[in-house]
Amino acid sequence: MGDRLGSTSNSLLLNPVDTCNAYYSLSQDDNISLAPPSNVSTTVATNSTTNPTTSSTLCMFIDGRPIQQRYKLLTDGLMQVCRVPHARNIIEKIRFSRFLRRWEDHHLTLEHNDISSNTHEGYMDRPILYTSIEDICPWAKTKMIDSKYRFCIRIVTNECIYFFQVGTLYLRDQWFYSIQWKRNKLKFERTLRLANRPEILLKEMTHMIDFAMTIPIEDVEIHQFPLEIISEILQQQQFNLPRFVHENVIVSLAPLLEKNYPSPEICDFFTRHCRDSPRSQIVIEMFTPVVQRILKHNT
Repeated sequence: MGDRLGSTSNSLLLNPVDTCNAYYSLSQDDNISLAPPSNVSTTVATNSTTNPTTSSTLCMFIDGRPIQQRYKLLTDGLMQVCRVPHARNIIEKIRFSRFLRRWEDHHLTLEHNDISSNTHEGYMDRPILYTSIEDICPWAKTKMIDSKYRFCIRIVTNECIYFFQVGTLYLRDQWFYSIQWKRNKLKFERTLRLANRPEILLKEMTHMIDFAMTIPIEDVEIHQFPLEIISEILQQQQFNLPRFVHENVIVSLAPLLEKNYPSPEICDFFTRHCRDSPRSQIVIEMFTPVVQRILKHNT
């Protein structure tokens, strides 16, 4: 137990963007972890190898099978919380492990910038900033903990370690993915708005769309946020982006536009590209399905 408290799990290392080049897998102790693509089943679909006009997408796997379970996005709820300081030696590891026998009930809210409690007392006397989270992972190793709950999430910050505990596996994973979404949403938002190089902008935009398309969360926000932030960026930088970026942006947007209508800003961007590059193969391959869908909807 001491080793578990003193070490930071590397199974979900989130740097610089969570899950961008890795896949979810389930270990024997029921922990969801990230594994590099080379260690994942070859059934992962990489669209870039079969269709040159679509970007690579990520797949989430449990025991080599795609995740079928979907979750509603959580914004608040009841949770048992425990906070443990970082241990500097073996004695502190043993001493701090006893903290896990005392849990506090909190009503947590996933804010835009942090996780906060409505009481602001005890272990949650201060909010947990998403930017301070170094590691987050489902934590099923709670059999030694004297508690009626078994399903836990461990959050490692630069100051301490938090344990969030709930009563069911479904609720634990729902909280985990909801926190992951909120955390990455803030990260994408800041990174994209600060990006001043076209290649960085394109890379982060592609990662954001891949993440939104693969995270097992169902909510209007999941697809609307990428469309809104991309629309904002295109409106601000539409005349500063080189042609190759235009085409790559269109390719990256394709999976998102299969189930969502483009915003006015994205439509203007597409129109400008069609006018400037009427012979572009991307215009034919990417725009035709979108136009057909819009015309069918309006008739």
